[in-house]
Amino acid sequence: MIVDYKTDDVSGEALEQRFQSYRDQGLWYARAAREAAGCEVKEVAFFFVRSGEIRSIKPNEI
Repeated sequence: MIVDYKTDDVSGEALEQRFQSYRDQGLWYARAAREAAGCEVKEVAFFFVRSGEIRSIKPNEI
């Protein structure tokens, strides 16, 4: 599992839009881990620290 801590000061609809903008970044993290370490990533989670919200990319999306 990869966790990316984000300090964006967003909530609600703005948080959802920001998460969508980070999705490709998360997919690249998963690909890089697979190629560098030879392991499959089960989930990529974005923890929005200021709001305490977590949004994830699940295995079928990676």
